[in-house]
Amino acid sequence: MRSFLFRLLCYVALMAAVCGGAILLLHLAERKAGGATGRTLYINDSLMADVLVFGSSRALHHYDPTIMQPLLQHDVYNCGEDKMGIIFNYGRYCIVSRRYAPKVIVYDIEPDYDLLYDDNTSYISGLRQYQDMAEIRNLLVDVDSSERIKTLLWPYQLNNRLLPMIKDIVSPADIFKLGYLPYEGIMEVFLPEKLPQDNYDLLKRKYLEKLVAHCQGRTQIVFTASPQLSYRSDSVYVPLKKYCAESGIPFLNHFCDTAFTNHPQLFHDANHLERRGAERFSAMISKEIKRCLK
Repeated sequence: MRSFLFRLLCYVALMAAVCGGAILLLHLAERKAGGATGRTLYINDSLMADVLVFGSSRALHHYDPTIMQPLLQHDVYNCGEDKMGIIFNYGRYCIVSRRYAPKVIVYDIEPDYDLLYDDNTSYISGLRQYQDMAEIRNLLVDVDSSERIKTLLWPYQLNNRLLPMIKDIVSPADIFKLGYLPYEGIMEVFLPEKLPQDNYDLLKRKYLEKLVAHCQGRTQIVFTASPQLSYRSDSVYVPLKKYCAESGIPFLNHFCDTAFTNHPQLFHDANHLERRGAERFSAMISKEIKRCLK
C-alpha cells in the first residue's frame, strides 16, 4: 500500500509539474502572438485609454476610435468582442480595472447577448485563466456551479486558447486599429427577423447592474444601441430605458434610427454596419457622448 501511495503521489506531482509548465509556456507564447491573442493580452495587461468601448460584435465593428478620439478629445480604445455579452464584458472590465479606472465606458447593448436569455456558459471561456480574481471566480460559479471543480483542472484552463494562439503566432496579422475591426463589403440579401420580448435573463441583468455599481464614483458609463436592419421595433429595450432613467445613466438609442435603416448600403449584413456606416455612426455617437460627459 505504501508503495502504491508513493507512486500515486509521484504521478500526481509529475502531472502537476507538466500542467504547470504547459501553462507557463502558454503565457510566454501568448506574449509573442499578434492578432486577436495579442489584442486580448494588451487589453487585459497594458491598456490605459481614457474611453473604452465595450460590447459584442456590434461594438467591435461599429465604433472607430480614430474618428472618436478627436471629437471626444480623449484616448479611445475598442474592447468589443464578437459574440460576447455582459457576462464576459463584466469580467473583462474587472480585469482591466485592476490596473486603472478609465474615465468613460461606452457600452453597446445588444439584446441577445446583454438582455435576453441564452446559454451563458458560452461567455466564460476567455475568463477562466483569471479565476484567481474573486470577481471572476464568483462569476464563473454564478454561470455554472460545476466551474468550482472544472477550473481546478489546469488543462481545462487551456481550453479554447491553444489553437487561436498558435494561429496568431504563425500568422500574426495586425488587423485591429486601436482595437477596432471594420466590416468591408455591402450586404446582398436582407431578411428581417423577430425578437422575443418577454425572455429577459435575470443573470444578465444582475451583471449589468454590477457593472454600473463597479463604475460608480470611478468611471462614467454610457449605454448605447447602434443601428441594425433586422428589427422594426426597439421595444426590447423598454426595461433598460426604465433602469437608465431611474439610475441617471445616459442611453443613446439608435437601434431603429432611420438615418441608417433607410440606407441599406451602409450595412455589411442585417445586424452590422459596413465601414462607411460605422464611420458615420462613430462621428454621430461621439458628439452625443461628449454632451453626456460630466
